[in-house]
Amino acid sequence: MSPRFIRFLIVAILLIPLWSFLAWAFRPVRPINIFILDKTVPENFCPEHRSFNWILTHLKFAKPDRKMYKIKKDYWGFFPVERGGDYNVFDLDSIVSATVDSSTVSSTGIASFNKISKANLTYQEIDSLSNELDMVYYTDMYGIYFNEWFRDTLLWKERSSEIYGGMTKKELYLLQRMKAQRKLILTEFNYYHHPTNRDIRYEAGKVINAKWTGWVGRYFDPLDPVENKELPMWVYTNYLKQHGGVWPFIKGGIVFAREDDWIEILEDSTHLNVIIPYIYTGEYGQRKFKMIDKVHYPFWFDISLPSNDSNTIVSTFRIEANEKGDSILNLFNIPSEFPAVMESTGPSPYYYFGADFSDNQIKTRSAYFAGTGLLSFTFYNDDISERSKFFYRLYRPMMKKIMNDYYRTLK
Repeated sequence: MSPRFIRFLIVAILLIPLWSFLAWAFRPVRPINIFILDKTVPENFCPEHRSFNWILTHLKFAKPDRKMYKIKKDYWGFFPVERGGDYNVFDLDSIVSATVDSSTVSSTGIASFNKISKANLTYQEIDSLSNELDMVYYTDMYGIYFNEWFRDTLLWKERSSEIYGGMTKKELYLLQRMKAQRKLILTEFNYYHHPTNRDIRYEAGKVINAKWTGWVGRYFDPLDPVENKELPMWVYTNYLKQHGGVWPFIKGGIVFAREDDWIEILEDSTHLNVIIPYIYTGEYGQRKFKMIDKVHYPFWFDISLPSNDSNTIVSTFRIEANEKGDSILNLFNIPSEFPAVMESTGPSPYYYFGADFSDNQIKTRSAYFAGTGLLSFTFYNDDISERSKFFYRLYRPMMKKIMNDYYRTLK
């Protein structure tokens, strides 16, 4: 090759990011009216709907006014002003402005709030809203709790009273109206868990033809509350109370928590042949959504099961337990395989994602470049503690297919 050609090749390679950005910039904007509900937003990073906003930006889906969706603004739910300080709420039920009452700060650092609240939408107005909307994405109903909000206290990893959270009747009603109109519904982890009350939980399950078993879980490595700051203290303290005051775990493993706070733990080698849950996708999901056949998942998941034959199970979680681990799973009726992605087979389109799919550390700026799918292998590795591979090889292609296909039906 001539020196001139080599120089040209080098310049062309260096300009790939520019070409990629220009290709994204010249894509047409596609307006779609989306209701995003996220009640677990402890900080402006907005982790619980971050991946979904990345998809919207990357595929140029915009609000009806053709402006792009902003991650910190264009959703409904909890809006932090400052972690451990003031906050606002904007949802179907109410509009709340809460300011910390500094005079009530105790030795634990926890204060009370002065709240100004007013009612928001009536059921008739929600009917009108459902007519205007094209789709909804309900991500996390868990909410915000006192000790987690005031995380600088010694108690921040303990269970505490709720500041805000749980699905309401009006939020359920919007889902039912959207389903009746055959508009797309996307739901994921903690869609219908605690602290949502049982009556609403039952009806919310009927919307997606699924039922929560009462169990959630997550991989932790190591299972040491001192060394691993991600391990909640309530897991440690409850396990000690329930299992004779002994914490025998030194390696990594999977924590299972039941809705009544009962804790069971499977440890690597002691109970597990494979330390981490994997998501397996069969031929249908690989063909339709271009999803990878197998990927590890190191974050929160739930165990929900289809309540009838109205769902297709696209992907499945698998816990690879040994004989000792299987005996614990069987004793507590915890299945070793359960749905990760469920898709409606009926005329009303919906999906349920059985984990914190949209919670990811993905960088927003990467959404502004076309062709990331072709180079996705450069953005992740096989470190099982990371969720980047899950995002690029499962969530991104799946969401791209779902959104593009649905948008075509709106034309």
